[in-house]
Amino acid sequence: MHSSTDYHYQMALRSNQKMDHLYQALPSYVCSYLNAKASNCRASTRLAYAGDLVIFFTFLCEKNPMLRGKKTDEVPMELLGNLTFEDINEYQAYLDHGIRADGHAFNNSQSAKARRMSSLRSFFRYESTHGYLKNDPTSGAERIRLKKDKMINRLNNEEVRQLMDVTENSRLKTNREIKLSQRTQLRDTAILTLLLYTGIRISECVGLDLDDIDFDSQSMIVIRKGGKPDTVYFNDTVAGALKDYIDLERPSYLGTKKDEQALFLSNRRQRMGVRSIQEMLKKYAGTAIPQHVKVTPHVLRKTYGTALYDETSDIRLVADVLGHNSVDTTAKHYIDMSTEHKKKAAGITPYERRPTHPNRE
Repeated sequence: MHSSTDYHYQMALRSNQKMDHLYQALPSYVCSYLNAKASNCRASTRLAYAGDLVIFFTFLCEKNPMLRGKKTDEVPMELLGNLTFEDINEYQAYLDHGIRADGHAFNNSQSAKARRMSSLRSFFRYESTHGYLKNDPTSGAERIRLKKDKMINRLNNEEVRQLMDVTENSRLKTNREIKLSQRTQLRDTAILTLLLYTGIRISECVGLDLDDIDFDSQSMIVIRKGGKPDTVYFNDTVAGALKDYIDLERPSYLGTKKDEQALFLSNRRQRMGVRSIQEMLKKYAGTAIPQHVKVTPHVLRKTYGTALYDETSDIRLVADVLGHNSVDTTAKHYIDMSTEHKKKAAGITPYERRPTHPNRE
C-alpha cells in the first residue's frame, strides 16, 4: 500500500474508532440517524455530530427527573417526543456552563454553541421529517445570532516577508528558541514556504510523503478532504526550499529509520502532526508579526488565495488550486476581494458632468 495512502487510512481508522466509542454512548435510533448522514457528509463531520449529541443526551440524563439513574444510551424515543422548545432553551443555557460526567466544568463560545445547536436541529429535523417524532422541539427555540466578520484574516506582503525572514534566519526572542530552531531551520522554512505558495491545508501537508513529490514536473500529490487525491503544482521557490530540507536536513531526523517515507519529520523521528506545525508557526509569528493575535496554517491558506486572486482576477482558478468544489466557498472564506473593489471605486468619478447630447436642447 502507498505509504501516504496508508497514513490517511490510519487517520480514517482512528476516526472510526472514536465513532464506535461515541456510538456506545448513544441510543440506537441516534446511531441510525448518524449512519444515514454517512452518505452525504465527511467522517469528521459525522464524528462532530455524534460528539455534540452525546453532550445533549448527557444534559437530558442530568436534568430530567424521569432519566435519573439512566445512561445516555438508555434515553427512550418517547421522552424526546415530550420535549418542548423550553427544554431546548434550557439546554442552550446549560451549554454556557455545565459539569461534565468526569466532574470538570465546561463552557462554550457563541460559535461553539451555534455549532452544537446546528447538530441538534439536524437530528430533530431528521426524526420529525421521517415520522419518528410528531414535533420538532428545536423549531421554536431561541436561535443564536452570530455577528459575521466581513474581514478575512490574512497576511499582507510585508508580513509574509517578515515571517519568512524570522523563520529562515532563526530570529527568535530567546537564545534557547534560536538554538532549537537552528536545528529545524530548513524543515520549518520548507513547511511555511509550501503553505504560503501552494495554499494546501495543514492536513494535506502532514500527510505528504517523499514519493508524493515530483521535482521534474514540480508537482505533488495531496489527499484532499474526502480522501480524493489531487495534483498540486509548485514554483521554484518551493522546489528550492524542499530540496534544501530533503538533501541537507531531513537525513538527520531519520536515525535508524532509513526507510521512513513521511516528508516532514519531528525530532522524535516520526511524521509531524497537525499540532506540531501549528505550534511551530505560532512561535515564528509571535516574533515576526506580534500584531496578529492568531496566525494559523489556515490564515496562510487564505493569504495565498487572496494573493493568487490579486494576480489573476480568476476566482475559478483560485477555487481549483485550493481544491474547492464550490466557487462560493472560495469567494466567501478565502479571498479578500474588498481591497480590489475599493481601489476600483476610488477611480470612479460619479459626479462629473457628462456632455450634453447634441440632439437635446
